[in-house]
Amino acid sequence: MAQGMQAMRGDAIETAGDRAGRNAGLGRRIWESTGAGLVRRGLLKGSARALTGVYGLYKVHPAVWRWTARNYHPQMEKLARLHAWMTCQFAYLDVPAYKEHLRHNDFQFKWFDLTSYPPTDKDGYV
Repeated sequence: MAQGMQAMRGDAIETAGDRAGRNAGLGRRIWESTGAGLVRRGLLKGSARALTGVYGLYKVHPAVWRWTARNYHPQMEKLARLHAWMTCQFAYLDVPAYKEHLRHNDFQFKWFDLTSYPPTDKDGYV
């Protein structure tokens, strides 16, 4: 009843959608803050080094490379997608032009989702 009276008087009633929008803006500001950027860079660098180390194991001996080439496993595709996602994150954090490209294409960050990044090509990026 009280809500109905507020609506009749024209008072603003905050809806769940309004709260979600406000919280999304807060989340985005935190995500894009300098502190969060430093944490992301640190996590990305550590993860990328570990992943590069795993990739580098095939260089230990030619027999290891042959074994990995002959024993491909679908999990390798997941590692490659993760590596590509981390590369996009590095570019977002370190390349102002790429950050602007993402803003221009209404980029919405999603954890570990490579499809959230718009494709880049010479015409669309440069």
